[in-house]
Amino acid sequence: MTAADTTSLLSRLFFSYADDTMQIGNTRQLDQDDLLELVDDSRSGVAYTFFKQHYHHQNQSIVRAIIHGYRWKFLLCGLRVIQCANEINTLWIVPIQIGAVVYMLYVVLGVSAFAGLVVIALSMLVAFFFTKQTSGSYKELMKRKDDRMKPVKETFGSTQIVKLNAWEGKLEEKLLT
Repeated sequence: MTAADTTSLLSRLFFSYADDTMQIGNTRQLDQDDLLELVDDSRSGVAYTFFKQHYHHQNQSIVRAIIHGYRWKFLLCGLRVIQCANEINTLWIVPIQIGAVVYMLYVVLGVSAFAGLVVIALSMLVAFFFTKQTSGSYKELMKRKDDRMKPVKETFGSTQIVKLNAWEGKLEEKLLT
């Protein structure tokens, strides 16, 4: 098992399991013993064996062996690259589109186009306020429901303990006396 396998989801999400190694690396050059252990699938021997099987199966064609062996990983990576390219494109194209639309509205409507933009901005601000209020109310509602359910859960837990330990007869005698 590696450090990444034994840590929590939060630690894996932020790579905090590697903090000790990073601190050592900031003070001195890392040695082989300082490095974290690789997952078995990431070791070169395992990867070579996996590739070699596909290489011989695909008549010693490197391209076909890579495609047949790693197709899903390449597909997912390719989709992520395409999605990233689209997001980067959105970052620069949206401000240009907004500017072009505002200019065209200004040409057609004059100064009233800016009044329309102000109304849009104000409506977005009001929607943000109402959404924040609704979210706060929902959180409060869930907190109250949770507070109401805690005694019920405790009661069911106590009942379960009584049932599991077969104490029903003893408790019934105590209640009836």
